[in-house]
Amino acid sequence: MRECSGVNQLLAVTAMALPAGFIFLSSWVRRAALMAFAVVASYLGNGARIALVGFLATRGLANGDLRGLHLLEGLVVSALCYLFILACLSLLVATERAGKSTKTPHGAAAAGNRQVWRPWFEIASLMAALSIGVGLLFFRTPDVRLDSDLRTFPTRIGEWSLESLPRPARFPAIDDELVQAYPSPEGERRFAAIDDELVRVYRDSSGQQVRLYIGYHRSQREGKELAGEAAHLLNAASMPIRLPVGLETVELGEVVRQSRTGKRGVLYWYDLNGRVLSSMYLAKEYMAWDALTRGRTNGAVVMVQWESSGSVDAESSRMKAVAFARSILPLLSTFIPS
Repeated sequence: MRECSGVNQLLAVTAMALPAGFIFLSSWVRRAALMAFAVVASYLGNGARIALVGFLATRGLANGDLRGLHLLEGLVVSALCYLFILACLSLLVATERAGKSTKTPHGAAAAGNRQVWRPWFEIASLMAALSIGVGLLFFRTPDVRLDSDLRTFPTRIGEWSLESLPRPARFPAIDDELVQAYPSPEGERRFAAIDDELVRVYRDSSGQQVRLYIGYHRSQREGKELAGEAAHLLNAASMPIRLPVGLETVELGEVVRQSRTGKRGVLYWYDLNGRVLSSMYLAKEYMAWDALTRGRTNGAVVMVQWESSGSVDAESSRMKAVAFARSILPLLSTFIPS
């Protein structure tokens, strides 16, 4: 799970080891050795922490009444990790000082020259870091609103008509079973902090249903982005499919799973300023590019869900959902900015 990834600890260790290596060590080899040791110690410490949580759980100590125990064991493991890194730094500093004591006069002169430019390098690095931090703090892309309200999306699309009284469903939530994710407390994930969204159910003349979801971000930032947990799970579980739309061929993502009563699946894609993308990573790259070149980070996610049950042919249901997705793709440009 995200909480057990150890990324936060790795960032903390790196944030301490980098300046410590620069301040106390002058050899790039020793600095690299310190960073390597810090990364290894961070991963080993995180593994030990998770193993200890499992051990406490098997002993009946990992319940809600003893959360303080979880915090305590995490702090103890982290403290041991930092002590190991400090010991490594001390050892590297000691060996470096021992080597300096045998330096030649030429080596001593070179060290003196390094001491002259080093303060200026430190000042320049500090100013660059502060400038970047201030820039990120005050940089906000403007909101880009939809060209048309999603509530005016057509109620009839080809042979599909809007279902007036749809059955309750978890959609647009992405349940753990569909994407074969690690069980979550809620059993589902969602695209969070959406600015504009549309959830509808359409039915064709044969009675086949599809569920449509359009979620639009007017702008994106940390904690309010398309590339969140739901996007990661879809990206990991999906296979790409290519559809001809007009004179172009677009790529969508598809997830198909066997359920207790039949098959079900979801088609999804991202719409970033007229680009149709199935890859979350490619969507992030284009978002960064649009932020730099156009000063905007707006984007949308579109999902089409289908399912078959009983005697209904699963492949027929799937192809109907694919045809529905092909029908709405040209309509989206009327609503989503390009």
